Amino acid sequence: MAERVVEQELLARLGIGQGLTLVQVPPSPFCISVRAALEAGNVPHQLHNLDLWDRRPAAELTGGAYYAVPVLVDTGGSAPVVVYEPRDDATDIARHVDAKYGLGLFPQELEGLQDLVVQYIEGQCEDVAFRLDDAFLLPGIPDVAGRTMALRHKERKFGKGCVDQWRAQAPELLAKLTDLLRPLDTMLSRSPYLLGTQPTFTDFALYGVLGNLTYTGDLQVPAELTNIVRWHAQLPAARLTQREAAPA
Repeated sequence: MAERVVEQELLARLGIGQGLTLVQVPPSPFCISVRAALEAGNVPHQLHNLDLWDRRPAAELTGGAYYAVPVLVDTGGSAPVVVYEPRDDATDIARHVDAKYGLGLFPQELEGLQDLVVQYIEGQCEDVAFRLDDAFLLPGIPDVAGRTMALRHKERKFGKGCVDQWRAQAPELLAKLTDLLRPLDTMLSRSPYLLGTQPTFTDFALYGVLGNLTYTGDLQVPAELTNIVRWHAQLPAARLTQREAAPA
């Protein structure tokens, strides 16, 4: 578990209060997944939103170990801690919440299988979906300086003009994403949730990727994926039953 003790002085300076706080950029698929799981578990929490182009609070909270989102601040123990992901395919934040509140996000009998499916969703599927979202999201940032910094960050990683290219390639990218989602659509033809009769973190991972895809309202879940469309509409009403909380 990637976590560190954080000083109350820093939390106060950043405006982060007591309890559980999700430090997030709202369109991020990785933030949407954790946020949706917290809501489904009726876990009391606060949201601390960062600008898309300014991750300095995340870097400060993690002591420079991490600059991405989400970051979770938990002041409920003997000392306030910050939980973050040590690598791109980690699920430390969701596992921290699951261990503390007993939400059943990571059933022991699905370990291994769930890891593989989550990695597929947050790897191959997200790699296409974020390009579609960015093609519409980034040009619409109203703050000129913020928009420029966000575009510059993408272009340094993917090449100059990448966002315009993704916008032009949107039909092809959406077709590719649809093909990647088909196996998940098949899984949902056999059960109400991806791995059975109860939601697990796999469901929230997919919900995050699709939430990112549809964030601006310019794109929708492909209608031909009828099982995913049904599941996507119903998941916000799903509720996780809390077991006895883990000792702090």
